[in-house]
Amino acid sequence: RCTSMVAADGGAMTSEPPTGRRAKRTVRAPTKFVDEDGFNDADLQRALKASMKHVRRVSSTTVPECPVFRPTAEQFADPFAYIKSITPEAMPYGIAKIIPPQGWKPPFNEEAGGDGIPFDTKLQTVNRLQEGLHFEDGERYTRDSYRDMADAFKRKYLETHQRVADETERLRRENPGWSDDACEARALEEEFWRIVETDTEKIRVEYGSDLDADVYGSGFATVPVGSAAAAAGATP
Repeated sequence: RCTSMVAADGGAMTSEPPTGRRAKRTVRAPTKFVDEDGFNDADLQRALKASMKHVRRVSSTTVPECPVFRPTAEQFADPFAYIKSITPEAMPYGIAKIIPPQGWKPPFNEEAGGDGIPFDTKLQTVNRLQEGLHFEDGERYTRDSYRDMADAFKRKYLETHQRVADETERLRRENPGWSDDACEARALEEEFWRIVETDTEKIRVEYGSDLDADVYGSGFATVPVGSAAAAAGATP
């Protein structure tokens, strides 16, 4: 509508009708979020996305079991030949479990990893494995210094993640036939997949991969063919 007003000189003054538009306001760019630990916008978005998922993952115990093979001592005299013989049956599953015959204990090569031979590692960001990111280079270690680093990492992680101990204890109660090591290994496996699938916690580890067995050795000791150890079932 038009509005009439009286001017100071007594004349009539009419205002223009409103246009219906508001004056534009200056829009400020949102402030980027970064906390004192370096948690930023990208991390926040991933956390929000993860919060929409089921945080409690399905236990791996619900996954169908893989094929299990129980060779006799005669069949397992040559482990590699036996593995080749079951390959057609096991291949459709992608994985198989072989339970060696009772008493089969090949000697362990305690010198595996080399004596003071350095090797490179890769940095693996566990919570972002599903993104297919390129692994950065980690530190350089020898066998002994890597063991010290890994043991220290494990101690610190278990001290700050009580749920691993709680899950280990639960598995121990529900599976009386399992060893303590087996219970802890299963609990750590569940913890690994929790981190991978929920991306709610940043965890980075250093790992060594693709080490040449001709340089660093193998966990299987080299046993001369025809020796007493070989006859007992050790792998040459």
